[in-house]
Amino acid sequence: MRARLNGSRWVCGVLLAITTLAGLSNTAWASTRIGNAEMQMWYRTRHMFHSSGGDNLNWVQWRNEVFFWFVYDDLVKNGKVLNQDNLAIPFIKGATFNARYRFRADPMYSIRKHYQNIYDDEERESFIFPENGFRDLTLDMDLGQVGIGSLALRLGNQQIVWGESDLYRSIDIINPLRIDQGQGVGERFDEFRTPIWALKALYNVGNVGSWFSNVIIEPFWSPRYRSGTSDLILEGGYRLPFHIRGCLDQNNREVAYDPTTCAKLRSSTGERVITQYRPGWLGQSERIRHPFSYFSAGPNPQKTPDYACLNQRCSPDIYGDRASSFANLKKGSFTHVLNGAFNKNQAGGLRVQGTSIWGVDWSLVYIFLPTGESGTYDYNSFLNDSESPTGTAIYGDPALVQQNFPGAPVRGTFEEGLRRCLSDGGKQHETQTGPGKRGFKAGGTVLVGADLFGYNNPGRYKSNNRRGALGSDGKTPVAGAHNAKRPPFTFCLAAQHDYVWSHVPGFTLTYNDFEYTGMVFRVEQSFSTKEVIRKNPTTPGQKLRLQSDNFDRYTGIWRSMVGFDLIRTIPAFRYIPGIHHSFYDQAWFITGQWLMQNHWNNMSNNFCQNVDKAGNQYTKEQVKADRVVGLRSYSTPSCKRERWNNLFTFALVNQGLFASRLETRNAVVLEPSGQQTLLYSQWWWRNVLGYENVELSTGVGWWTGSNQSHSWSGVQHFSDRDQFWFEFTYYLL
Repeated sequence: MRARLNGSRWVCGVLLAITTLAGLSNTAWASTRIGNAEMQMWYRTRHMFHSSGGDNLNWVQWRNEVFFWFVYDDLVKNGKVLNQDNLAIPFIKGATFNARYRFRADPMYSIRKHYQNIYDDEERESFIFPENGFRDLTLDMDLGQVGIGSLALRLGNQQIVWGESDLYRSIDIINPLRIDQGQGVGERFDEFRTPIWALKALYNVGNVGSWFSNVIIEPFWSPRYRSGTSDLILEGGYRLPFHIRGCLDQNNREVAYDPTTCAKLRSSTGERVITQYRPGWLGQSERIRHPFSYFSAGPNPQKTPDYACLNQRCSPDIYGDRASSFANLKKGSFTHVLNGAFNKNQAGGLRVQGTSIWGVDWSLVYIFLPTGESGTYDYNSFLNDSESPTGTAIYGDPALVQQNFPGAPVRGTFEEGLRRCLSDGGKQHETQTGPGKRGFKAGGTVLVGADLFGYNNPGRYKSNNRRGALGSDGKTPVAGAHNAKRPPFTFCLAAQHDYVWSHVPGFTLTYNDFEYTGMVFRVEQSFSTKEVIRKNPTTPGQKLRLQSDNFDRYTGIWRSMVGFDLIRTIPAFRYIPGIHHSFYDQAWFITGQWLMQNHWNNMSNNFCQNVDKAGNQYTKEQVKADRVVGLRSYSTPSCKRERWNNLFTFALVNQGLFASRLETRNAVVLEPSGQQTLLYSQWWWRNVLGYENVELSTGVGWWTGSNQSHSWSGVQHFSDRDQFWFEFTYYLL
């Protein structure tokens, strides 16, 4: 099956729905100006809590931020640097320097012992200090009159924002989004867009004939486009790989991981028992899951995606139905998300915009960029391994190999196989070379002699209702718990990245209907020529040699937005008892959108775009028969990928409440096909107790759908993590 690595920028954009609302109003920020320099600086702290349907409240974030913004106007004026006659520079009439620096720290990962137990020092450091550097770092240059128009250039690390849609990214796709420090709700897009190094030009033509005015041509080119997966947190993937902590000795004491040591040690049960930083048998619960990780919901109704099915029933609670499995990402030049420049990861585009007769603002857009990494198991490699008669290389204890894979040859020892599967530090993804080391020529390894995910841990053999507990036989889950012990082998399968470029043409229209409705109508249309569709192969074995694309399938995708904006008072609010008059005599910003997406390729597919849910197609009658004989199985249907998808948004914004000291934004996002709803409300208190530089904010976000349900928008990824937060901001400059 396709690994859980699809980092589609469009999916992330819709997942982060409500965030753009923060840009709909102007905050009264303080700033200090000294000569040509303008400076702004603030300190902000945010506390966030997660709840799963109100069942609990978990403190997940204490983010501290120092932000410094520096702008120097007239760095070049009239062709002179700093207005010095001896520093004249040709062609450039004027220039402005802009820098935005952000430092963020979250001591939560140091003060909570729980986080110290589930992350190693390197992982915790990356979470404690997620950012410390420049975001925007640009030089704006005015070249003056060039030909029939004026030309300006922007060079540096920047955000390029095109398009007219809110809460949705079909044209506003140039900058990836960073969602590793929150769920996006409650932050402005410009605060979590990732700037990219690029050169952008702005050529102002002016009027073109009598039909078009204010015509501007705006091209850009980036030598190093980076997708959203650069900072993505993915359980068992980016930034949080599967990681072994140690193994148990005969007294069931944990010994720090070492390949040689753990190949020899046996626990009190006589088996090798491997321990992990984040045990999979606990499920994807808050106990082991990072609060802001992004992952695809698996087919397991009990939320353990770390497995391979050994039969159709594939029950998590029946011994022998599942085996542990994980993917190793191939790394190297242009094969990993952090590598590549000028060749694999270039991006560019062109926008032409203007105003037509009848007052319609329009733009024509073309973008060429990678669609983001999509990883799949390398079926062609590990099922057609010419070095192994059985297809996949088998390493481990000979007796157990024959017991579990009769007649299969053994290529090497358990320790050699362990080194192929994991680094010497016990992590996946880290390639090794040399004899007995892990490589990717033979795309997969079956390691026989241990379940690396530790489902046989003796600590689970307790007759209580703790999630993941087992009965005294070590196999049967106790009442109220799940996940049976698994067979003593593990599949370590090679994965590969797909780098796909897409051509994205599109257009936008905006019309301000002053005379009749008072509304601003917005239209945005785009077509992406090539995006990956995930496909679970149905023809294993030698036939895979005929599939040169290794089961990647592609489709063009049309995206559409039709929306309106309206500013008006809402007199009906006066009938709410006890409400302050500012709610009905101050204007509200009202906005709504109808968003659509269509997959042009209507290929039958048993994997949905954001949910690895192929299903077991086990009938309810079969489940009933299993329960009669004491087997706890489940009927898990496959998800259905819709060809046509819709999303509706509606929002109310007001910044004039209580003499303009209180501001509120409220919104709802509804996806009918996936039965997903996102509700959002945020409030700001400005000029707190007369202190102009102090600002308080609080908000809530509710995801009311199921995280096991398919959602083309990606809303389901946080549906079991409703959030509440409050933050304090002090403007220093």
